[in-house]
Amino acid sequence: MMNLLADAFSRNNYNFWWIAIGLGFVVVLVVIVLLSLLVSFVRDIEEEAVGVLEGAGKVADNTTKLADLNTTAVAAQALEAEVNKHVALLSKLAPAQAATGSQPAHQQVERVLGGA
Repeated sequence: MMNLLADAFSRNNYNFWWIAIGLGFVVVLVVIVLLSLLVSFVRDIEEEAVGVLEGAGKVADNTTKLADLNTTAVAAQALEAEVNKHVALLSKLAPAQAATGSQPAHQQVERVLGGA
């Protein structure tokens, strides 16, 4: 009878060991799958981060030119003042043009510039 009980316990232990090994194998497979997903997600994030950094570099390059807008505005104002001087000068010549019957020069300039 003792021998029968010893056989039963040893078979039970044997079965439990195989169950434990099988569960361990399943756990290892699940861990492998989860780690593979994690590596995939990290690679995707890395690729997107590189794209964002490239875009940020382009934005930085574009915004360095913003300081030049003020220079452009100042130059445009100076150009406007110079054009106004020319219009004033050409307006003085208008009476001479009227005597000859041609269109005044400043009106020709305004027509070409679109009414400026």
